[in-house]
Amino acid sequence: MKIVKLVILVLILNVSLIDSSKANDNVPPEVQKMSAFLGLMDQFYGIVGSMNDVSNDPTKAAIMQMFKIQEIYEQRGEKAKAAEVFRAVIKEAKDPALRNAATIMLGDLLKETGQADEAIRTLRSGLLENVKRAK
Repeated sequence: MKIVKLVILVLILNVSLIDSSKANDNVPPEVQKMSAFLGLMDQFYGIVGSMNDVSNDPTKAAIMQMFKIQEIYEQRGEKAKAAEVFRAVIKEAKDPALRNAATIMLGDLLKETGQADEAIRTLRSGLLENVKRAK
């Protein structure tokens, strides 16, 4: 994978060596297409690398899963149901990063669904937990 990225970077560098002071019209269409393709490939490999990083880290994967669950509930018009998921994560998780993500997501959801007082209580609880941990 690293070799492929290196080859792509070398190709991009070679394409970028075209005199940038000339108008884009002077660059052959084939080179323009290749440059665009190489840019897309670089983005693709970046996404693949990011997904690999997320997949190999349980905390990152769990946070991504919470976002996806929330997204699905929103699409179904059942946004408030995601609160159950966030509360379960807060109750069960030991990882501070995961607990913080769930607390923030729950606070946002409660605020968005008109439950501002509960949102404040939830966020304050998370804040106190972090303050105690920071001592």
